[in-house]
Amino acid sequence: MSNTPVLEASSSQSGGAQERSLAEQYHRAVNQHRFTSDLETLSALASPHYLVHLSQSGHLADPTFIRYLQHLHTTWRKPEYARFLRYPNALYFLDALQHPEFRAAVGTEAWARDTAARVEGHWEHWLSSNSTLDSTKAKQERPT
Repeated sequence: MSNTPVLEASSSQSGGAQERSLAEQYHRAVNQHRFTSDLETLSALASPHYLVHLSQSGHLADPTFIRYLQHLHTTWRKPEYARFLRYPNALYFLDALQHPEFRAAVGTEAWARDTAARVEGHWEHWLSSNSTLDSTKAKQERPT
């Protein structure tokens, strides 16, 4: 009989460890979901057409959504988060969205078309500049 309390204590300790493990798994899953959701939202912000949608649906005037944008700005400007971005121009738009004047200016399809053309022009220039640099570097690295 003297062994019974010891077994109960050890089983409750392992139960406590299991509870901690489940709690850790839960928090990890929640954090992964939050990270993924934030990354998807930020990726969408790289699209001028999505910004127009947000404006026309009233999200850019919603204080709760503006606070969420501030959260994204605070978090995703850090290099340890920004390195996961596929579209870095999302950070440019995220910076601009911190200003009420920009949020008010976004809202027409004409703005989206003009802005999308500028973004595409920037990427085309960047790609052609980098491919030229890469080919020059490759020529320099070739043994003669």
